[in-house]
Amino acid sequence: MIYICLMIVLTIFILYIKRNLFNPACITCLVWCVVIILYQTTSHGLCELSLLFFETVFFWCLFFCIGCLCTSNSKFCINATLSKVPKINKKKGYILLILLLTVSLCIIFIGAKKSGISSVGYVRNIGLNSEIVPFNVKVVNFITTLIYPLIFLFLDTDLKKSKKIFLFSLFLILSVLSGSKSQVMQIFITCLFLISYHKKIKISFLILMVAVLVGAFFIITLLRDNGNSKIDFLELIYIYFFSPLPAFDLLLNNKISADATPFAGTVLGLFYRIAAKFFGTAVPDSGLGFVFVPVPTNVYTIMLTGYVDFGRNGMFVFSLIYGMLWGYFYSFVKQNNKFYKLLYACFLNVLILQFFADYLFPYLAIFIYQIFITIFVYYKSKIKDFKFLRYQGNHD
Repeated sequence: MIYICLMIVLTIFILYIKRNLFNPACITCLVWCVVIILYQTTSHGLCELSLLFFETVFFWCLFFCIGCLCTSNSKFCINATLSKVPKINKKKGYILLILLLTVSLCIIFIGAKKSGISSVGYVRNIGLNSEIVPFNVKVVNFITTLIYPLIFLFLDTDLKKSKKIFLFSLFLILSVLSGSKSQVMQIFITCLFLISYHKKIKISFLILMVAVLVGAFFIITLLRDNGNSKIDFLELIYIYFFSPLPAFDLLLNNKISADATPFAGTVLGLFYRIAAKFFGTAVPDSGLGFVFVPVPTNVYTIMLTGYVDFGRNGMFVFSLIYGMLWGYFYSFVKQNNKFYKLLYACFLNVLILQFFADYLFPYLAIFIYQIFITIFVYYKSKIKDFKFLRYQGNHD
């Protein structure tokens, strides 16, 4: 098929000129190339993809790469404070993180016992089945969101190895209890980038990481629904890796349709939600739910955002701008800046899982929280209650 061949050529070309697997353009091309080849060569029983889908994927990647290459090679100025590693009071910071993780775990275990449901997936199941999310679930979600980059910031310090293992183990347990496979996958991706960045990756450790990832997926699948889930990893591959492709193909070919939304309803979704809080306006909703391909799925790849907000032609302009933003972001990582390296590691799952869903714009508030808390750590706090976050040097 012509567009699969073009996709392979584009991927080889980008990999050749950049020679860096973590460059956003390389990730985007490689991910899409691997996924569509696997889809076409694996006997999975899902709906056949149309020529229009492959054409759309190719031009999405092409315009993304053009945008990314325009900005990733530039050397933008970096804030002087953010260019230095903060000298955190590791002891007090470590105690704070352990305390927050412990509180979250206690909330989950107590809440699960009271409600009579599995602690694995408690936060997810309560959130899905409640019209108003309970306060305790909001607390766990907020803590998990807030501390994500800080966990990896502390793992990059000279803390004792035993403390690092204990801290990471608690965080991993909390992530498994969340019942979200994508959250566990995000941890795996972040670790993989940071280890590769420091050139400390070993085959044995990589095998251990994969084993932990598979084990976490197994536990989540087995226990998330009070033990009523069936363990079928082949089916998991269909649903979690392949099914968004034929779902978006249905939309492209007008076999399903999205509800009309205001301009950039998804990209600017955060601002529409803020307006809804203050002015009672409607929150944009595409109205797309589960479709059968033939397995049920309600995710449509990242291309859904551009397609719903700007139409098929407009989505390529969106892809160009999206690529420019990622290239701009990555330009700071290339300058060996640890602040941006940390954020890039934490957000990298957005790029790698783009064939599955859009993990950026619908969850933009989460990324804003994480950016601000990381900046807060890097900047000297003037509030005495947070004195443990102070670092030495560059006094005002």
